[in-house]
Amino acid sequence: MAVDVQRAGDYSWYLHDIWMLPLQIILVLAILYKNDGIASVATFIATIISIVVTVPLAKMQEDYQDKLMAAKDDRMRKTSECLRNMRILKLHAWEDRYRMKLEETRHVEFQWLRRAL
Repeated sequence: MAVDVQRAGDYSWYLHDIWMLPLQIILVLAILYKNDGIASVATFIATIISIVVTVPLAKMQEDYQDKLMAAKDDRMRKTSECLRNMRILKLHAWEDRYRMKLEETRHVEFQWLRRAL
């Protein structure tokens, strides 16, 4: 939930990127053209190529982040369930079985974290 609140708070900052990013690119290219002339065309081409390459990578990063958050939610749900029912787990001596299940969910979360980073 803290991550969701953080994203909602950051939304207002990122909202301005919709109009600011194209404006910044146009201004930079205009300044480059004024100073360097026709050589600024190479910069424009490099900018377009970097944007085209970045879009699929950003989508892949977003997918990994979503899967990481799902794995983290699953781990937290299972951990809180174990803590709420600790008396029953101790009574039936199921500590090791549930510890192994929690470690498996932590391992899955760690794998998605490694991929996301």
